[in-house]
Amino acid sequence: MTAVKALIHAKINALPVDLKKLADSFDIKLVSYKNCMEIYDLGDIYALSPYGFSFKENGRYICAINEKVCGNTRRRFTEAHEIAHVLLSHTNESVDIPNAQCEREADSLASELLAPLSVLHFCGMSSSAEIARLCGISMQAAEIRLRELCRLRRQHSELMRSESGNSAQIFFPDEDSRQLHTQMLDFIAEYLTRRAAHDGYAEHLKRISGKSMTIE
Repeated sequence: MTAVKALIHAKINALPVDLKKLADSFDIKLVSYKNCMEIYDLGDIYALSPYGFSFKENGRYICAINEKVCGNTRRRFTEAHEIAHVLLSHTNESVDIPNAQCEREADSLASELLAPLSVLHFCGMSSSAEIARLCGISMQAAEIRLRELCRLRRQHSELMRSESGNSAQIFFPDEDSRQLHTQMLDFIAEYLTRRAAHDGYAEHLKRISGKSMTIE
């Protein structure tokens, strides 16, 4: 399961991504450590992970999140990380500590779920602070996504200059990517309008287009 397919499946159409809506769409239950201890007989759950873990109980996937973890951004990433374990089929009936490879895969998918690069691109993201604020992620995570976004933009620019390939494929590599863009289009348009009204982006657009334009 890719992040794009998951976001389409959950009908996510805005940032920050509604993780409860995403989890519900896959019948994944998000619970706190406190509630987990009250409902499930798992022993010392804090020994399993300081942040969160996932398991399967009676055919349903459960993601337990440590409610004492500091900061909303840390909790959001942990929720996305545990959802990613389920989507990547890392989770089974037993409560096991995932290996390093599984952890890296879940981290990568969590980042893609929380901050999809194509949406960031068309929203005109240009700073890690803006990405962090829009996506509800930490500055460290936002800085990583900005570097990845800049890399894609360089590839896009190089293809446009060379005219040797289809530059649109950088941000629309497949039909799923186009579908997610369509799903997010109203949000993107609204965000650009608000952004233009508050940070002089309209004047920037005038300069690069050489045209007069008014944004309500």
